[in-house]
Amino acid sequence: MLFTGLAHFSRLLLGFFIIKLIAYYHGPEGLGFLGNFMSAITVFTVIAGGGITNGVVRFVSQYKNNEHQLVRFLSVALSYTLFVSFGVFCILLILAPWISSILFDSKDYIYLVVGLGVMQLLNGVVNLVVASINGLQQPSKYAFIQVSSLFLGVGVAWYFVLNLGLIGAGISIIVASSVAVLPALYIYQRSSFSGKLNLLRPSFFEIKDLSKYSVIAIINAVTFPVVEYLVRNLLIEQNGYYEAGLWQAAIRLSGSYIGFFSIFLAFWFLPRIVLVSSNKKLLKMVLNTTAIVSILFIFGSTIFYFFRDEFIVIMLSPDFISLSDYVGYQLLGDFFRILSYVVGFVIISKAAVSIYIVGQVLQSLCFLGFVFLASKENLSALLVIQSYSLAYFCYFVLLFSCFLVYIFIKDRPNK
Repeated sequence: MLFTGLAHFSRLLLGFFIIKLIAYYHGPEGLGFLGNFMSAITVFTVIAGGGITNGVVRFVSQYKNNEHQLVRFLSVALSYTLFVSFGVFCILLILAPWISSILFDSKDYIYLVVGLGVMQLLNGVVNLVVASINGLQQPSKYAFIQVSSLFLGVGVAWYFVLNLGLIGAGISIIVASSVAVLPALYIYQRSSFSGKLNLLRPSFFEIKDLSKYSVIAIINAVTFPVVEYLVRNLLIEQNGYYEAGLWQAAIRLSGSYIGFFSIFLAFWFLPRIVLVSSNKKLLKMVLNTTAIVSILFIFGSTIFYFFRDEFIVIMLSPDFISLSDYVGYQLLGDFFRILSYVVGFVIISKAAVSIYIVGQVLQSLCFLGFVFLASKENLSALLVIQSYSLAYFCYFVLLFSCFLVYIFIKDRPNK
């Protein structure tokens, strides 16, 4: 737990450092302008290498006591990762002018799109190494990767933002998102798998198993950013870049601690529920984990709420102080979002693709619906955040209710 916390704290610091630089030098308007690009970075970081991170954690946990199966699986995962990453890079290269127009409303930023393609190629390797470490439950190695990335990324990001302005800010985001490839490769070279993995042609069933996790990752990575894109453009249209920048800042602030819980669940929770066969034990583990997550979040969010003005100025700049009035609603929405992750990881562990897709689509439509209702008057960052909170409350209630029904039915085979 200590190493996991240290790893995420390092990621958090690097992310905050970059956001702080952009906020300080370019204000809410700068964050609003780069908002779509940041969403794209988030999407391609998650789906890099095919988005099989959770699948790798699952199967590595399952095969860790059988070296032959484990080496075979990791070779398949490496082949899959490189093939998909290179394919995505080629697509981004071909469609760079069109994607630049979507993200920046201009074709002048093609090189940032190409940089995005290189980033996801490197991150595919990082995701594979990190997922393998998580499956083997080696938190110290994960911490090493993230702490090293912090020291490598800070200097480079600072240089680009200070010397190249808003364009440099875009480059700094790319660099910070991909610099972990250096310590990740170092860890691989020193591991027992170095020299044992080979590129090979996976079987149909191996591709089928991994592709389930690709679909889940793509749906998870794309649905909310697409909704973000639609909502952000609506905000800009009705209220300008300032309100869009405030909402973007709220998303980035909450993304840091949401990332901590996501990593905790992926590292500690997922490898354990993979091995659980009894539904009673599964229910107990879900309830216990929900309680732990709730206590941790309430403790941290209470401190953040009462010192929100100080945190906003330190993490962003005084230009964002009006965000203070919105923090309570954002924290409420984040609370229900994180709780829904607990049940979501159960679905992921079972590779229940159709259920996961339905859930993601429903919560996205719910959020969009509330936003469009609010936009009938004059959409603001506050109304968007309130819509977000209400949508995730509804989503959590629905998801948890379905989980309890599933447990009840599975315990009664005659049903």
